[in-house]
Amino acid sequence: MTKLTSKMVGASALLFLCTVAIFYTGWSSLRLQVDRIQHIYSDHVAPLRDLKIISDRFAVDIVDAAHKARNGNMTREEALKAMKSALQDIDKLW
Repeated sequence: MTKLTSKMVGASALLFLCTVAIFYTGWSSLRLQVDRIQHIYSDHVAPLRDLKIISDRFAVDIVDAAHKARNGNMTREEALKAMKSALQDIDKLW
């Protein structure tokens, strides 16, 4: 091998190693960001979503059914059925 060929091989090997290092750094940074996003979702977003569902079930199914039963728009049995269903959902999410 000539001196020029060995320099070209060395430069190519160095370039390859730099490319691998950059790829690994980017991949590990991306993996870290994905882990952080999953942590934020599971610890903050999902509980807020569940709390919104609980609030809606209480407001729509329990309070609204009580008002409708009191006004005569719904029978007591229908209202109790709606309330029990809502309470089961609330207990499951709480």
